Amino acid sequence: KTISSTSGDLVLTADAVVQNGDLATGTVAGNVGTITVTADNGGITMADGTTSGTAGGAGQIAYSATGDIALSLLTTGGDIHLTAGSGASTSGAITDNTAAETANLIGANLVMNAETGIGTSTTDIDTTLTTLEATNATSGDIYLQETSGLTLTGTGVRTLAGNGNINLDVDAGALTVSGVVTAHGDGNITLNADGGTLTQDATKTISSTSGDLVLTADAV
Repeated sequence: KTISSTSGDLVLTADAVVQNGDLATGTVAGNVGTITVTADNGGITMADGTTSGTAGGAGQIAYSATGDIALSLLTTGGDIHLTAGSGASTSGAITDNTAAETANLIGANLVMNAETGIGTSTTDIDTTLTTLEATNATSGDIYLQETSGLTLTGTGVRTLAGNGNINLDVDAGALTVSGVVTAHGDGNITLNADGGTLTQDATKTISSTSGDLVLTADAV
């Protein structure tokens, strides 16, 4: 069952959210619908195959949980904001809950914050984006696979504790580092642009305290 509006906002709030159907809104006569889902005492689980989308517009999608966020597909022409482990919580991971290796996040600008991991080495988060900011605060790693060109902006991509690794793989197009990439402790950083140029802005550092840095691209 779908929860939808032609161009209004959708706001879902509960202790925990289990999303077994689609959420849909759009843009009509200049009104841009948004989607906001909040779990204020638990996690958000999207069943495999479900979609939350702002068709035809640039409406923001925001998912926030004190626990984990398990993703199927969020799609918009605008921004996506994800927070797993909101408030005082020190536990909350962002994971891929789909069986297929298809996109979890399609949008313009993505901001992700988690406490205990964003993707894993075996099940990364699949994206089609323009820009990315991602921070993991307590334990776990960051693993993302992007279909096309990607620019790291704002606070960049960071693991702040737990010797967290960072692995960003861009399947096609350029990877532009316009925000810092920082791994905590002996966390490793792997940046790969399979079919394009990797460009690092002069003022943005790629660093780990004692981990390995591996940069691979058609050109660097």
